[in-house]
Amino acid sequence: MEKRRLESWKEIAAHMGRAVRTVQRWEKEANLPVYRLPGGGLERVFAYTDELAEEKYPMRPSSLKGMEVP
Repeated sequence: MEKRRLESWKEIAAHMGRAVRTVQRWEKEANLPVYRLPGGGLERVFAYTDELAEEKYPMRPSSLKGMEVP
């Protein structure tokens, strides 16, 4: 898989096929590899597609014990 930088929550969510709120929750509760850029009033985030790859970070209901998955 090619390494590509996703520049927003919307891009990260689209890549994973989930809603923005879902991937934000996964970042907090399941350590989704999302990085934050300092400065500015708005939260700026990014992630790399290869780090979100299913074989490296499988996001299936069975791997999210106790978490509600839409």
